[in-house]
Amino acid sequence: LIEQVDALIPEVHQRVSAVAGEELDRAERALWTRSILLSALFLLTVLVASNAVFAARERQEVLAEYGQLSDGLRQWFAPTNFPDSDSVDISARYIPASVRTQSGGDWYDVYEVGDSLAVVIGDVAGHGADATAQMAQLRNVLRGQSTARTLDPAAQIDLLDKTMSDSGIVATMTYGLLDVTTGEFVYSRAGHVPL
Repeated sequence: LIEQVDALIPEVHQRVSAVAGEELDRAERALWTRSILLSALFLLTVLVASNAVFAARERQEVLAEYGQLSDGLRQWFAPTNFPDSDSVDISARYIPASVRTQSGGDWYDVYEVGDSLAVVIGDVAGHGADATAQMAQLRNVLRGQSTARTLDPAAQIDLLDKTMSDSGIVATMTYGLLDVTTGEFVYSRAGHVPL
């Protein structure tokens, strides 16, 4: 940067001389030249800094809108009504792991599969709208497959894995079937923590 300023000195010095004439001696012209260059450098620095602040604010606004989109998608896909059962009370609450990234690929679901209740907890890798969309895709494929064809949990996870193998989605999950008559709960995990 100093080299760039030094390279401009002869041109600025010439312009100062043209404006001031011969009234300034050599030392005064050099002082004026350096003052002008330093003022210009200061103004450029302020301009660059203000552009950086503007870009940071704009980025924050975009991230806030992206977060609102992610939250909206997650809330839209979250189950609001669970199946009625005389023998089982069901409740759930979603609490994001991070305040900054309000939502992502976490999901839970409870729905009827034959005479049982399917209970699902899963997590797609990542955060934000992309992970939320991938979660919705997995959730909907699993719901469709499991309600169309009742399989044991391990076979159901295996079928989901085969169905989604080309999607590039990375996820963990626990899928289980709760027999509401006997209370027996059979489940399988695909990399997810135990229930």
